[in-house]
Amino acid sequence: MGISDWIDPDQQLKRSSVVAVVLLSFVTLGFYYPIWFLRRRRGLNSLDSRRKLGILGPVILLALHAIYLVLPQHSTPEKIAGLAVLPTFLVLAFRVRFILADHLTSKTGAVLPVSLSFQTASNPSNLLTFFLTIWYLQYKINQLIDESRAWTHAGTVGEDPETAAATSITHAGNASSRTLAMESSELRPGRLALSEAVAVHALMLPWWVLIAAVFAMAPVARFLAGSTAQTPPVTALEIAVGFAIFGVVVGIWIWLLTRIVVWWRQGRRRLWLYPLMWALALAFTFLAMLALLLPSFRRSLTPRPVGES
Repeated sequence: MGISDWIDPDQQLKRSSVVAVVLLSFVTLGFYYPIWFLRRRRGLNSLDSRRKLGILGPVILLALHAIYLVLPQHSTPEKIAGLAVLPTFLVLAFRVRFILADHLTSKTGAVLPVSLSFQTASNPSNLLTFFLTIWYLQYKINQLIDESRAWTHAGTVGEDPETAAATSITHAGNASSRTLAMESSELRPGRLALSEAVAVHALMLPWWVLIAAVFAMAPVARFLAGSTAQTPPVTALEIAVGFAIFGVVVGIWIWLLTRIVVWWRQGRRRLWLYPLMWALALAFTFLAMLALLLPSFRRSLTPRPVGES
């Protein structure tokens, strides 16, 4: 494996200041988020990963953000767009996270095939991706570019590229390996995966409650506000239906929580991703109900059994 196998794909990605990315996110009122994905899409797609970042996702995020900011407040399209922005943004962020993780695993595995602990430690963090999104991802991209430059320099001075890469990886991973070892002594990786999935699902609970309230609690709100000449009184049946829908939505959330535990016991992977997908499907309730008619969509909402690729 030559040095070009390590650095050429990465050079299409440009190093950017994380501080500048943070400032642009606030100055542009969030419009920079989809632009960030669009500007880095080609470079990310050149990395060693079977996953690719399509153009449709960032364009949808840009459109949703524009609708949310431009349309009158409290209008139905504005509410729907506002509810859909966050899960769409998170799906794109984790897509980039997967691409970076695949690339790092491929490259480090080629040099240090037995160093599974370092491969795990060097992959982008799920929790940091969830909370810091593109700010953290830009930091990981910068880190990848810096490592590529170090390998390039080692190759130009006559050192064997694989030896240089292995040395660079080993030194860079010492701190991460120590941290991973400390975490593993307190919490086994299997339980850590379960904790991540449960934490993400718990963070999505307010989203579930909000969706249920928007679609099911309107009669209750009318009842609490009282009837006027323009609005007829709310019937007991309407209130009962509203509470029933709300209870069903919360019940589904609880049932999915139990499924996470069952899937974890079965050894299924990447459980933390599926609460995000469920929240996105909930935001597009009616479209999701139609999509459930497709077997491939139903399979995508559950983790694959152990042994399936």
